[in-house]
Amino acid sequence: MKSEQLDDVCGKSILLAAAMGGVLSFASACGLSDKYKDATPPVDPNAPVKQELSLAEFTNLCDARGGLVETHMVCSNTNTCAGLSYNKFSKKRFEHTCAAKNNCGGLSCIDLAEESAGSAAKTGEEIYKASCAECHAAEMLTGASFKVFVKSGATSEEKENLQNLAKNRTETARMNLIAFGTKGFNTNGQHFANMPAYYQKLSVSEVKKVAAFVGTLDFVAEEYQVLGQE
Repeated sequence: MKSEQLDDVCGKSILLAAAMGGVLSFASACGLSDKYKDATPPVDPNAPVKQELSLAEFTNLCDARGGLVETHMVCSNTNTCAGLSYNKFSKKRFEHTCAAKNNCGGLSCIDLAEESAGSAAKTGEEIYKASCAECHAAEMLTGASFKVFVKSGATSEEKENLQNLAKNRTETARMNLIAFGTKGFNTNGQHFANMPAYYQKLSVSEVKKVAAFVGTLDFVAEEYQVLGQE
């Protein structure tokens, strides 16, 4: 494998003799996870690929491998690892890990956790009660209502708007909230991280079942106060 090909695959310069090519050098140079070291990567970096991919086409590829799509502008190393990325400039697809992130803007398919033993038999409600109810269930015993959190001092109109927004979210939006959590900035400029990401804990089918179950619940807004804020 040539060094310039490794640049594109790994997202960084790695000088490696062409004589060392093949899957093993690809895996070791790029720091690929163990599941790719003993087999040909799902997308061969040397194979011909379509020069242009639409978002719909990339989403279909991502769905087939059990991942969720993440989009990027042009900032370096902004993608969540690990998964498949499509570089907007080179028009090439490549596998990436935390050690070999996408170095340009484009699209990424983020791999979710693999199915665990017995997970296929679990319902969305069961997964929700085990992973989400501690924070979101308004009634812990029945779990009939889902709490969405709103800043302290919110007006009744703001609460109602938030409840409606949560209720009317698409399945895709709900799945991505579960998978990647919520982060942002408070009004004073400080960063908040209010909900953890579950993409490394739940499989895509589990996330989908939870999202479907949450959609059946009633939504209630609850105020929260930043600790120590006056």
